[in-house]
Parts: sequence; C-alpha cells; structure tokens
Amino acid sequence: MTTDYHHFSMTLIGRAACMVIAIKSAIASAFVLAVIIKTRSKLSTTYHRITFYMSFWEILSSIAIALGPLMMPLDVPYAAFRGLSYGNSATCDLQAFILVNGTLSVLLSFLGLCIYYLLSICYKVREDLSKKVFEPLVLLVVTTFSTGPSIYFAKKHMINPSPYSTTCFITNERADGYVYYEDGLGERTSSGVLDSGISLRAVRTGCVTLLAVFTAFTVASMYYITKTASRRAEIFEGSKKRCNESYDDGTLAVVNSMMAQLHQQYSEETIIKRQAFVHSSFAIIMGCALSSSILWDNYYTNAVALICRSAEGFLIAFIFFHNNFCHIKRSNPLLSWWEAICIITFAPVDIPELFVTIPPAFPRSREDEELGNDISRHSGNCESQNIGGDAWRGLKGSSIHSSAHQFSFEISLNGLELENNTQTDDLQILTWNGIPNISDATD
Repeated sequence: MTTDYHHFSMTLIGRAACMVIAIKSAIASAFVLAVIIKTRSKLSTTYHRITFYMSFWEILSSIAIALGPLMMPLDVPYAAFRGLSYGNSATCDLQAFILVNGTLSVLLSFLGLCIYYLLSICYKVREDLSKKVFEPLVLLVVTTFSTGPSIYFAKKHMINPSPYSTTCFITNERADGYVYYEDGLGERTSSGVLDSGISLRAVRTGCVTLLAVFTAFTVASMYYITKTASRRAEIFEGSKKRCNESYDDGTLAVVNSMMAQLHQQYSEETIIKRQAFVHSSFAIIMGCALSSSILWDNYYTNAVALICRSAEGFLIAFIFFHNNFCHIKRSNPLLSWWEAICIITFAPVDIPELFVTIPPAFPRSREDEELGNDISRHSGNCESQNIGGDAWRGLKGSSIHSSAHQFSFEISLNGLELENNTQTDDLQILTWNGIPNISDATD
C-alpha cells in the first residue's frame, strides 16, 4: 500500500529540528535538576519537587525523541516513510511507552503546579498542608493518568510506527484496519485498530475538556487576583493619606515603615503571581498544541506539535531560570544581568528563594477587619499582638520570605520598648493598630 503523507516530521528540516531540539531539551532539563540539587532548599519545597519530577520525565522523553531512527523498526509498513529505522518491535514499544508516559506526566505535572499556585495565592493554602495533602494527590493523579493509558495502549497493541512521525507512537491510521511491521525476527500484526479509535476519541475529548475548564479557571482566578490587588492599593492610599493628616512626625515614621514593609510583601506577591501566570500560559499553550495535532492532523499542526513536544524541556528550563533571575534581581537590584546569570549557573546556593504560599494581606474575620481599620481612626496606641492560628489565618508557617533570612522587629515609642527576633516557624508580628510591621533583615 502506497500513500504519500505530507507531514512536517517527514521532511529533512523536520527530522533535523526534532533531533536537535530534543537534545537541547534534555540538556536543559538536566541543568534544571542540577540547579535544584545545589540550591539551599533542594527538594524541600513543593515547587522544586514538582519541577524535578517534570524535568526527569522530560529528559527521558527528549532522549526517546532524539533516538527516533535507532528505535524505529527496520521494516516500516508505510511506503511513504522517508525516515531512517534501525530498531525492532521491542525498541518501538519502549519508545512509544516513554513518549506517552513522559508527555502526559509533564503536562499533568504542569497542570498540578498551576493548581498549586492558584490554591496558594487565592485560597492561602499553607506549604505544610500542600506537602501533606496536595502533593500526594498530584502524584497519584499524574501516575495514574500517565502510566495507566500507556499500559492500556501497549496491551491493546495500539503502539505502532506512525505514518506522521519519525517515532513510534499511538496510531490507528491504516486504511485496511491493520497495523504491522517486520522486526527482523518475524511479522507482528495487530488487529482491532479501528476499535481503538473510540478510545482515542475519548482521550481527545478528555484533553480538550480539561484544557477548557482549566483555562476558564485560570482566567477567572487571575481576574480575581487583579481586582483584589487594585482594592488593596486603594486602601493603602486612603490609609496613608489619613495618616499624613492625623499623626505626628514620630508616629508617622513608624506607620510609613510598616507601609513600606507591606509594599515589599506585595511586590513579592506580584513576582509569584507573574510566575503563576507564566506557568498557566505555558500549560495551556502546550496542551492546545498537542490536542490540535490530535484533532486536526495536518502539515501545520504536526509541525507545531513536533516542535512543542521536542522543546518542552527547554521551555521548562527557561521558566525555571527566569523565576530565579527575577528573585536575584529583586534581592539585589544593583547586580548586572551577567552577574545574576553567573549566580544561577555557578552558585545556586546563593539564590534567594521565595515560597509560593502567600499570607493574607488583610484580616478575614470581622474583629480583625475592625482592628485593621483602626489606623484610619488613629487611636494612637502602639500594641503588640501575637498573630497566631486564629487571627490572620494562614500566616504562621506560610509567609513569603527568603529562606536565608530571619524576621526581626524592634520599636521604641513613648517609653514602650518592644523587641522580637525569631525564626518564621514561630512568628510574632508587632502591629501598629492592626497593620503588621515586618522587617526582613539579612543575617
């Protein structure tokens, strides 16, 4: 049977691009693993563990793509196949299994990472709760929906040389309803490929539905974040204006210091939110590219899917290093771009790390709201409060902070001296009428 398949992956440029990009992606992912291992927190944070898992599977997937000609069976049944083939049925099965498992693991892990961002930012889920509940759930879901389909497709003999790619993958594209190839040891046939179309359509529908729901959830959450940030800015400006009109110079200096510390916290929140948006955008783009190649398989969608699948590791590494670069520049704006890159490359232990979990900026209960509004009524009293589990819920153990820093608080006003120097695990915050004075001082 002779059929001419005009697909990008069958061209010389497509084969070369696939191999080169896959090799670069594997190297980039390996670099991410090396940097994570050398950082101060190593694998102690949820973000690092999920990124490590993604990069590991991306390395395997990239290697499988780069070794496409070596793993394709010797006698490919498609007469129009122009690629090289040196493998057999076992290498073909192994290649497709790694590609299916790796692609699903990377995509689902990215979705899990985005959900982790949304839970931490919008719903103030603490880091310890994420570690105990969210991470095991993500690992279970990713493993089930990546390894499960891979085993199912392998048992149903749905893994075959694809007429649209230089690698073995899941395919049901044969006019006669049968897929077969020679492996040098004998003929291998698999029937029932037409029946597999039902399973493939179910997978396609599930992917598109998941992406649509996740996209809507992401857009709605980002709108909520933007609206909340705007409201906080208005509250800050109004409170600051009333302070300037009501307080004396000494009291105003203390209040302005507190405002400055909160402004720094919100700038850190902005960095985290930008990271979340970048991760969400990448996950949506990657999922749409892969889904479009499944739903509308032609020359252009095949090219987009091939490039995206090969460049996954490179894009993951780019986002990872971009986040670290932003943290370094935030902590020391005087550093040049080259110095920041050198720190990431040669001294990852010096990278200032921000935990994703963000404490609530304003109290949630009615009593705390009244306390937070005291500054506008300028009662003029300086009081020290231990902000624990009830008030300002979610603050203890989940504050955004640099992992190398301690929080220090000290104030002397009207004969009242208060001082505290403690680690963030048992955090006390000195408040001036409900507004926290957080001083992040380096050792």
